[in-house]
Amino acid sequence: MLDGHGITVRIADEAVADVDALWLDPDPGSKSGLSVRVIGYSHSAREVVTVILLPGPGDDCYEGINGWPTVGRQRIEYWNRKGPQ
Repeated sequence: MLDGHGITVRIADEAVADVDALWLDPDPGSKSGLSVRVIGYSHSAREVVTVILLPGPGDDCYEGINGWPTVGRQRIEYWNRKGPQ
């Protein structure tokens, strides 16, 4: 994530922990149907970030496998869902 898109673990964690995050389960772009797509805001990055997760062992345990700054329709969907600031 860092080399490809500049997304650190901290940025990904903030986006996933965002109370207004969109959780798409399963990820609509997943070929296997196993991954989850989370679109949330990172205060460190000051932007909306998309994070791809795979379920880990145990309930509510995930492993981050990719992440990038959110653009286009999904960014608009996040802000529309969050409402006026």
